[in-house]
Amino acid sequence: MEERYALAGGRGWLRVREEGGRAICQAEMEDDHRGLYKVWLLHGERRMLLGAMIPEKGKLRLSRALSLDDLYHRKLWPPSGGAAELTYAARREEIRETQPPAGWVRERCPGRLLGDRLLARSAQQLSGVLLKKTRSGFHLALPYGSGRAFGLTPLFCFARPATLDGETYMIFSFNEQGCPIFPHKDESPGETNGVIQKKE
Repeated sequence: MEERYALAGGRGWLRVREEGGRAICQAEMEDDHRGLYKVWLLHGERRMLLGAMIPEKGKLRLSRALSLDDLYHRKLWPPSGGAAELTYAARREEIRETQPPAGWVRERCPGRLLGDRLLARSAQQLSGVLLKKTRSGFHLALPYGSGRAFGLTPLFCFARPATLDGETYMIFSFNEQGCPIFPHKDESPGETNGVIQKKE
Protein backbone atom coordinates (compact mmCIF):
# COMPACT_ATOMS: atom_id res chain seq x y z
CA MET A 1 0.00 0.00 0.00
CA GLU A 2 0.98 3.63 -0.46
CA GLU A 3 -0.95 6.58 0.93
CA ARG A 4 -0.39 10.33 0.90
CA TYR A 5 -1.79 12.61 3.61
CA ALA A 6 -1.98 16.41 3.78
CA LEU A 7 0.00 18.23 6.48
CA ALA A 8 -0.51 21.69 7.98
CA GLY A 9 -3.68 22.51 6.09
CA GLY A 10 -2.29 21.39 2.74
CA ARG A 11 1.06 23.20 3.03
CA GLY A 12 2.85 19.86 3.05
CA TRP A 13 2.41 16.11 2.75
CA LEU A 14 3.24 12.81 4.40
CA ARG A 15 3.69 9.78 2.16
CA VAL A 16 3.57 6.28 3.71
CA ARG A 17 4.31 3.11 1.80
CA GLU A 18 4.68 -0.53 2.81
CA GLU A 19 7.96 -2.14 1.77
CA GLY A 20 9.49 -5.41 2.96
CA GLY A 21 7.93 -5.47 6.41
CA ARG A 22 8.58 -1.78 6.98
CA ALA A 23 6.60 1.44 6.68
CA ILE A 24 8.59 4.07 4.78
CA CYS A 25 7.45 7.52 5.92
CA GLN A 26 8.49 10.66 4.02
CA ALA A 27 7.25 14.18 4.76
CA GLU A 28 7.82 17.54 3.09
CA MET A 29 6.70 21.14 3.69
CA GLU A 30 7.70 24.59 2.54
CA ASP A 31 10.16 26.13 4.99
CA ASP A 32 8.35 29.13 6.50
CA HIS A 33 11.27 29.85 8.89
CA ARG A 34 8.90 29.91 11.85
CA GLY A 35 10.83 27.30 13.81
CA LEU A 36 11.02 23.56 14.45
CA TYR A 37 8.24 21.32 13.09
CA LYS A 38 7.62 17.74 14.21
CA VAL A 39 5.57 15.14 12.34
CA TRP A 40 3.22 12.50 13.77
CA LEU A 41 1.65 9.39 12.25
CA LEU A 42 -2.06 9.11 13.13
CA HIS A 43 -4.54 6.26 13.53
CA GLY A 44 -7.81 7.55 14.92
CA GLU A 45 -6.97 9.12 18.29
CA ARG A 46 -3.61 7.36 18.47
CA ARG A 47 -0.44 9.08 17.28
CA MET A 48 3.25 8.33 17.04
CA LEU A 49 6.07 10.85 16.70
CA LEU A 50 8.05 10.35 13.49
CA GLY A 51 10.61 13.04 14.26
CA ALA A 52 11.62 16.61 13.48
CA MET A 53 11.77 18.05 9.98
CA ILE A 54 15.17 19.19 8.71
CA PRO A 55 15.70 22.29 6.50
CA GLU A 56 17.00 21.39 3.04
CA LYS A 57 17.07 23.67 -0.03
CA GLY A 58 14.07 25.76 1.00
CA LYS A 59 12.04 22.76 2.16
CA LEU A 60 11.47 20.99 5.45
CA ARG A 61 11.90 17.23 5.06
CA LEU A 62 11.71 14.06 7.12
CA SER A 63 12.32 10.42 6.22
CA ARG A 64 11.93 7.43 8.52
CA ALA A 65 11.46 3.66 8.24
CA LEU A 66 9.35 1.88 10.88
CA SER A 67 8.67 -1.78 11.62
CA LEU A 68 5.20 -2.87 10.56
CA ASP A 69 5.12 -5.33 13.47
CA ASP A 70 5.73 -2.46 15.88
CA LEU A 71 3.02 -0.34 14.27
CA TYR A 72 0.54 -3.22 14.48
CA HIS A 73 1.48 -3.71 18.12
CA ARG A 74 0.87 0.00 18.80
CA LYS A 75 -2.43 -0.22 16.86
CA LEU A 76 -1.21 2.42 14.39
CA TRP A 77 -1.46 0.40 11.19
CA PRO A 78 -2.86 1.15 8.77
CA PRO A 79 -2.56 4.89 9.47
CA SER A 80 -5.44 7.30 9.02
CA GLY A 81 -3.39 10.46 8.49
CA GLY A 82 -0.49 12.61 9.60
CA ALA A 83 0.08 15.84 11.49
CA ALA A 84 2.81 18.49 11.48
CA GLU A 85 3.05 20.90 14.40
CA LEU A 86 5.29 23.85 15.21
CA THR A 87 6.93 22.78 18.47
CA TYR A 88 9.61 25.46 18.88
CA ALA A 89 8.97 28.96 17.53
CA ALA A 90 11.96 30.85 16.14
CA ARG A 91 12.87 34.13 17.78
CA ARG A 92 12.23 36.98 15.37
CA GLU A 93 14.65 39.58 16.71
CA GLU A 94 18.24 39.38 15.59
CA ILE A 95 20.93 38.00 17.87
CA ARG A 96 22.80 40.83 19.53
CA GLU A 97 26.45 41.01 18.54
CA THR A 98 27.91 41.20 22.04
CA GLN A 99 31.35 40.16 23.23
CA PRO A 100 31.44 36.33 23.37
CA PRO A 101 32.12 34.57 26.69
CA ALA A 102 35.75 34.04 27.67
CA GLY A 103 37.35 31.20 25.71
CA TRP A 104 34.71 31.26 22.96
CA VAL A 105 34.48 32.92 19.54
CA ARG A 106 31.48 33.52 17.30
CA GLU A 107 31.03 31.09 14.41
CA ARG A 108 28.83 32.36 11.56
CA CYS A 109 29.02 29.17 9.44
CA PRO A 110 29.03 26.19 11.83
CA GLY A 111 28.00 23.79 9.07
CA ARG A 112 31.47 24.04 7.50
CA LEU A 113 32.93 22.32 10.58
CA LEU A 114 30.61 19.31 10.63
CA GLY A 115 31.56 15.99 9.08
CA ASP A 116 28.03 14.74 8.41
CA ARG A 117 25.93 16.17 5.56
CA LEU A 118 22.67 15.91 7.52
CA LEU A 119 24.16 17.85 10.43
CA ALA A 120 25.67 20.42 8.08
CA ARG A 121 22.25 21.02 6.48
CA SER A 122 20.55 21.38 9.87
CA ALA A 123 23.17 24.00 10.84
CA GLN A 124 22.57 26.21 7.80
CA GLN A 125 20.10 28.55 9.50
CA LEU A 126 21.70 28.73 12.95
CA SER A 127 22.65 32.10 14.40
CA GLY A 128 24.42 33.23 17.56
CA VAL A 129 26.61 30.09 17.59
CA LEU A 130 29.78 30.03 19.70
CA LEU A 131 32.90 27.95 18.98
CA LYS A 132 35.55 26.68 21.37
CA LYS A 133 38.52 24.66 20.11
CA THR A 134 39.85 21.75 22.19
CA ARG A 135 42.84 19.43 21.93
CA SER A 136 40.67 16.67 20.43
CA GLY A 137 38.19 18.74 18.42
CA PHE A 138 35.78 21.52 19.28
CA HIS A 139 32.55 22.51 21.06
CA LEU A 140 29.61 24.38 19.54
CA ALA A 141 27.33 26.36 21.87
CA LEU A 142 23.84 27.15 20.53
CA PRO A 143 21.65 29.80 22.20
CA TYR A 144 18.56 28.27 23.75
CA GLY A 145 15.43 29.63 25.38
CA SER A 146 11.69 30.21 25.17
CA GLY A 147 10.55 31.15 21.67
CA ARG A 148 13.77 29.99 20.01
CA ALA A 149 14.03 27.10 17.53
CA PHE A 150 16.22 24.21 18.65
CA GLY A 151 19.34 23.83 16.53
CA LEU A 152 21.07 20.63 15.37
CA THR A 153 17.85 18.66 15.71
CA PRO A 154 19.42 15.23 14.90
CA LEU A 155 21.55 15.58 18.07
CA PHE A 156 18.68 16.76 20.29
CA CYS A 157 19.16 13.99 22.88
CA PHE A 158 22.88 14.73 23.29
CA ALA A 159 22.65 18.46 24.03
CA ARG A 160 24.22 19.63 27.29
CA PRO A 161 22.75 22.79 28.87
CA ALA A 162 25.16 25.43 30.17
CA THR A 163 25.02 29.06 31.25
CA LEU A 164 27.57 31.36 29.61
CA ASP A 165 27.62 35.02 30.70
CA GLY A 166 24.08 34.66 32.04
CA GLU A 167 22.65 33.18 28.81
CA THR A 168 21.45 29.59 28.33
CA TYR A 169 23.21 27.53 25.66
CA MET A 170 23.16 23.94 24.46
CA ILE A 171 26.65 22.50 24.10
CA PHE A 172 27.63 19.92 21.48
CA SER A 173 31.08 18.31 21.27
CA PHE A 174 32.81 17.12 18.08
CA ASN A 175 36.09 15.47 17.18
CA GLU A 176 38.58 16.91 14.67
CA GLN A 177 36.62 15.38 11.76
CA GLY A 178 33.42 17.13 12.86
CA CYS A 179 31.76 13.94 14.13
CA PRO A 180 29.73 14.08 17.38
CA ILE A 181 31.25 13.05 20.69
CA PHE A 182 28.47 11.69 22.88
CA PRO A 183 28.98 12.87 26.49
CA HIS A 184 28.72 11.01 29.77
CA LYS A 185 26.16 12.23 32.30
CA ASP A 186 28.78 13.40 34.80
CA GLU A 187 30.81 15.53 32.38
CA SER A 188 30.96 19.29 32.35
CA PRO A 189 30.56 21.16 29.01
CA GLY A 190 34.31 21.76 28.93
CA GLU A 191 35.17 18.08 28.86
CA THR A 192 35.41 16.00 25.72
CA ASN A 193 35.44 12.41 26.98
CA GLY A 194 32.86 10.13 25.45
CA VAL A 195 32.14 7.72 22.67
CA ILE A 196 33.04 9.10 19.27
CA GLN A 197 30.69 8.36 16.41
CA LYS A 198 32.76 7.17 13.48
CA LYS A 199 32.51 9.14 10.28
CA GLU A 200 31.04 7.06 7.50
